[in-house]
Amino acid sequence: MFKNTPHGFHMEFPNGWLISVQWGPGNYCETRRIDRETGAYINPFDGTYHEFTSTTAEIAVFHKDHSRMYPLSESDDVKGWVSATEVTEYLQWTAQLDSDYDKVMSEAPYKGLGEVYQRDYHDDILATFKIL
Repeated sequence: MFKNTPHGFHMEFPNGWLISVQWGPGNYCETRRIDRETGAYINPFDGTYHEFTSTTAEIAVFHKDHSRMYPLSESDDVKGWVSATEVTEYLQWTAQLDSDYDKVMSEAPYKGLGEVYQRDYHDDILATFKIL
């Protein structure tokens, strides 16, 4: 399933895993703080339509039935400054994950923020992430 967001898209695979690909202000990417075309800061939530371009994006991987994201790096659950080629590699990787959430998470190479802070994400943070 595809879902558009204000800064990118989500894809849900039959195995229950989703990948989020986001770019533009506020995301870990080339245009994190500014518009690439004008060099000016843009408030993406000012009520007007904005088209964002970037040579890199931020990605996150999570399971539709669980609140923790898959830890993609040692210091964060998201991975930033990912090229288009890397995004396609992560799309394929996510599609091939085992549907068993506990198994996948137990084999993850990093602890992730949920483990670091000894808790799952707060419901309000998850709700915002899923809305995007």
